[in-house]
Amino acid sequence: MGVAVRKLCRNVTASEYNDIVILLRQHYPDVAFVPPTTDDVNATIHEPNQHQFVAKYEGVIIAIALLIVNRKYTRKVGHIEEDVVLDGSAKEFVRKIMMENVKKFAANGGIVVLDLETSDDRTIDIAAYEKLGFTKRDNMVVYRWRL
Repeated sequence: MGVAVRKLCRNVTASEYNDIVILLRQHYPDVAFVPPTTDDVNATIHEPNQHQFVAKYEGVIIAIALLIVNRKYTRKVGHIEEDVVLDGSAKEFVRKIMMENVKKFAANGGIVVLDLETSDDRTIDIAAYEKLGFTKRDNMVVYRWRL
């Protein structure tokens, strides 16, 4: 499978935008999904502490992952958001390639830890993350304050 992963450094094309919206819609099936605008996607790409990775196969984006980098006093930490692989793709294979690229980029950028969140009912994703080397933080409870 000829999958190529890269970090987006320029504005998306119309085709890339459509591919990204399809993946985001898949990622949020249970909510009233409001797609981002092209300007929203491009603004995310150009945020200095955010890095949008895409995996393409035959010219189509089949996976995305957003790496958000935060400096915490003496170290940098990364948080992976919107990790989505297109349904029907070789998910485990594509996710492995994607995460290897994100991990290499993060390590080269001085990031010392990568976190991601998923819900407990996503057992297939959890198994894939553990197979890639992620470990569950038993002491982590996430609270959200909607503004």
